[in-house]
Amino acid sequence: MANSEALRVYAAEDALEKSSPTRALSMADATAWITTIAENEDSDPPALVRQKMSSDLLGLAFSDEWCIAVRKAKPTQLLLLHELAHLACANKGHGAEFQQQLVEYVRKYVSITHAAELAQLLKLNQCRAASGKHRPESWGYPTRMPSSLLTRQGLRPLLRNRFLHLLNPETFHRDL
Repeated sequence: MANSEALRVYAAEDALEKSSPTRALSMADATAWITTIAENEDSDPPALVRQKMSSDLLGLAFSDEWCIAVRKAKPTQLLLLHELAHLACANKGHGAEFQQQLVEYVRKYVSITHAAELAQLLKLNQCRAASGKHRPESWGYPTRMPSSLLTRQGLRPLLRNRFLHLLNPETFHRDL
């Protein structure tokens, strides 16, 4: 069973995928994409395999085998980045180091808009957990990011500036 920190991360990711889905990639495209990311990050590319697993799991990272296993034939970019973040972190849990790495990967390889939304959802989950609302299903996320926050250039500059500190590795962990 996942700990409460992991459940908060999963809830934030689920909310992000619901409001701003990332692309689902074929296994061949996913392999090429994570190879490119690994090379950009000066890391060995992990093997990517499809594997039967429990229906409550979408993927697993195995650092001993340097491998990512996924359940579906078309994993999403967010799932792949989640598992890559596990491989990149010394601490294999879902704590501040992992969350910071995940947001950084999403910023670099998906979009700053997705990263800002994910960072805000992670921060919101931390606040809700601290307030005693521990059940992610009771948190009631909006189904879409409000269109009033968007312009042709993406997030409004004021909102973007508000979120940019969440993407800064020096301040991100303090905000969680």
